[in-house]
Amino acid sequence: MIEIQIDNEIIEVKPELTIGQYQKFYKNTELYKKDPTQFLALLLNVPLYKLRDLPYKQVKFVHDYLTQQILNQKPKDETQFMFTYDGVTYGLESDWSKLTWGGWVDLEVYSSKDIDDHIHQIMSILYRPVESVDKNNKYKLTPYKSQEVDERAELFKGLPFSYWLGASSFFLLIAQVYTNNMRSSLSMTQKINKTVMMGWKILPKWIKRRLPLDSILLSPTNSQRRTLQSLNK
Repeated sequence: MIEIQIDNEIIEVKPELTIGQYQKFYKNTELYKKDPTQFLALLLNVPLYKLRDLPYKQVKFVHDYLTQQILNQKPKDETQFMFTYDGVTYGLESDWSKLTWGGWVDLEVYSSKDIDDHIHQIMSILYRPVESVDKNNKYKLTPYKSQEVDERAELFKGLPFSYWLGASSFFLLIAQVYTNNMRSSLSMTQKINKTVMMGWKILPKWIKRRLPLDSILLSPTNSQRRTLQSLNK
């Protein structure tokens, strides 16, 4: 934690952007760039009025320091398979076959919109509370319930943004392995492409954008090319 003193108040600042701060910053980047006080209020999580009457040099010093410490810090994209937040341990759903139909529907809905606005909701689908952990550190998650997603999503706005980078990179890797395995399990090009296309269709849109269908098909036929063209419209 970084401690900043403003007048007689000590404010603890997390050493990296949270998901919620990232969403606010990138939704209105120009505002925060033009007005350092707005940006400082975001980083400190304090009302703007508390900063308006402070000496300019103090505001600038704190702003410059936090910008150097937080924004210029290279974000880590290590996957957090388990983490404890607000007293609850959460685990990443690493087996897509265990994701319920409701989970797939929710994931598709949120990933079909502006993904930056819905990172916290996607994270609340990918991560669920850990029910138990065995001696090999293998965890079991609580069953997926759609009605719990929004409540968990609001809580997850306070997670480090790097958690999202790790989770999205992991799921992209899983998608690539999944499609490569389908390739190797079939021998004929047409059968391979048909199976890959079927698997690709069920992937969330945020993965499809990073793993285009034409990048994984093997020498597509004319019919498959026409399908590709229609999917890309």
